[in-house]
Amino acid sequence: MEKFLNRYFSYIIYAVALTITLLLLYQARSSHLLPFPGQGTDQFSIVDAAVGMYYKQMPQAGYKMSPGYTLFVYCLVILSGAKLLIMRILQAIIVSLIPVFTYKLLRKLRINFQASQIATLIYCFYGPAILISLDFLRASTLALCFLLFVYFILSGFLKKKTCYYIFGGIFAGLTILGRENFIPVVFLPFIALLFKQYRYYITKKQILLYLTALTAVLMPCLIYNYVNFNSFSIIPGNLNTVISCYHGAGLEQVANSSYRASFLKNIPVQFLKFISSYEIPNSLSFYAHKEIVDYMNLFIIPFNFILILATFGFIKNIKNRKMIFVALLLTGYVSTMLYFNMFYRFRIPAVPLLIVLAGAGIYAVMTMKTRAQQITTWSGIILLTWATYSNPDQHRLPGERVSVAKVLIQNERFLKAENYLDKLSTLSIFPTQLWVHLTRKYAESGDQVSAERVYAKFLALKKSQE
Repeated sequence: MEKFLNRYFSYIIYAVALTITLLLLYQARSSHLLPFPGQGTDQFSIVDAAVGMYYKQMPQAGYKMSPGYTLFVYCLVILSGAKLLIMRILQAIIVSLIPVFTYKLLRKLRINFQASQIATLIYCFYGPAILISLDFLRASTLALCFLLFVYFILSGFLKKKTCYYIFGGIFAGLTILGRENFIPVVFLPFIALLFKQYRYYITKKQILLYLTALTAVLMPCLIYNYVNFNSFSIIPGNLNTVISCYHGAGLEQVANSSYRASFLKNIPVQFLKFISSYEIPNSLSFYAHKEIVDYMNLFIIPFNFILILATFGFIKNIKNRKMIFVALLLTGYVSTMLYFNMFYRFRIPAVPLLIVLAGAGIYAVMTMKTRAQQITTWSGIILLTWATYSNPDQHRLPGERVSVAKVLIQNERFLKAENYLDKLSTLSIFPTQLWVHLTRKYAESGDQVSAERVYAKFLALKKSQE
């Protein structure tokens, strides 16, 4: 059985990841979740642009969404015939490759079978990564491209095969088309050229092919924007737009020294948000979906557990050149995101590489000499996870909670909606319309006793609010 598992684990983990994702899609759709994206969201802008391309209408000037992901969604539209559910399924089929290549990268780093398999399963039970893979946000596809970029560059270095550098360049280009902050990240591997012991393994031909493949991916987008918008850039005017969105200022203000100091002071704040267990929402709340879809209670892995285990893995392999390479690219990506508000979707591209380092941590524990050392280490990791865990209830916004109650009533889960409204009242959240709506729904269902009970609660709570 162990030999079978080791031999076919890549196929097994793909089936597991895809099954988990499709079951979540089924449960979410059964609960009237993941509808057509609402206007004003990034998801709507991307899908609207992709559907427009399907009908021969290219995005106009001022479109600021990722060209790479927009093109990807356009392909989904073509393959699905513009059927939204099938588009989500197709995306799930593709991004379920993430745990497969995470596992392959772990094995390439010589992490044993068992530790690699455990680490990969951890990814499958990290809920935010699974949920966002079903929505039309670039985070999951960007995570896959970033992972494949690292995988092929490392493979080229270890196996000394030129073709891997070509694939590395292709996925480097796709990460940039996905999000422009990857521009400095894809050049970080060149740091190896500063050290003589690495230059021996890297030829000028490999460097040239990597840069050629990278340029070939970017050039069509650059030429298109130059011809149509007179801007030789990935997204014309996007830098100024992003800075204005997150910092309320333009490029000229950022150049001012006093503002720049304030700008830099925000970096520690965002770093703390990055390492926090709390999943900061941005048009797709993990916690709201979890309260409605009971199936999501299976997703028990918090982000801080992955981060702590990854940090331990890196510390235990601090002299391992391959682990340093993974950590360098991971750090490079995170460093480029600290200037913005660290929504949880911004952390998703980093998760596969964190899982790789976590796998090294699991292997380090497994190879400890005594069982006592193993138990002590695992206890320390779990204790630190508990100590650094932040209760989501302390951070969630009232509007998000009210939306949960609304969906519960819509799904005719009246008792759960009633209990949820009771909970909201203890948090000084009192949505009058939902109390009245729930009373009417109970009455319409023929449960007059419950309708009267809820109405009596409503009157009592209203009186206490006055």
